[in-house]
Amino acid sequence: KFRDELAQARDLVTTRQFNLAEAKLVKLLAENVPDDVRQRALFDLGGAVAAENDLPRAQSIYTQYLDRWPTDVRVPEILLRQGGVFRQMGLDSLALTKFYGVMTAALSLKTDQLDYYRQLVQQAQLEIAETYYLMGRYPDAAEFYSRLLKQPDDALNRPLAQFRLVRSLAATGRNEEAAGMAQDFLARFPDDPEAPETRYYLAQALKAEGQSGEALRQ
Repeated sequence: KFRDELAQARDLVTTRQFNLAEAKLVKLLAENVPDDVRQRALFDLGGAVAAENDLPRAQSIYTQYLDRWPTDVRVPEILLRQGGVFRQMGLDSLALTKFYGVMTAALSLKTDQLDYYRQLVQQAQLEIAETYYLMGRYPDAAEFYSRLLKQPDDALNRPLAQFRLVRSLAATGRNEEAAGMAQDFLARFPDDPEAPETRYYLAQALKAEGQSGEALRQ
């Protein structure tokens, strides 16, 4: 019975009926349910509440989960979610702490789900790069975008990551690297919406390197 109710609540989350899902999950948590059902219900409740943009409450729910089950296999994913919520709240330093925590937690868990945790770690690295980028910490952003682009990850939005790497390199005055990366971007993604701005950064980098004629052509 409890697992059927949990499945119904998850269906409501999937169909974005977050208010109904929340009510069902709260009711379920008030009952004497098995521990695995309670874990899943609290996990899903955090997601439903976050989707309703009640961000402080979502953080509170995720914190409850971590306090109660600190070695659970879902810990890395919860830390990833917490980081995203903190960034939505404008608390970028706390977001970074959580994203870094994903990598630490994933490495410490002994499980056979290696591919799943590898994906979580790569997602955490992307979120770290994005957070540094949004904070204007371009040297740090460049380091992480560069690292990500060297990894074989089909889920990565490579054009966006490479564009942001070009912009980060340009912002830090690494003109030779910015020019090289921009030229590679334009060769790989000539029709990308960011191609005109990438060409602008290429021109700026070439100008700074003393190649005024090529900069003008760009």
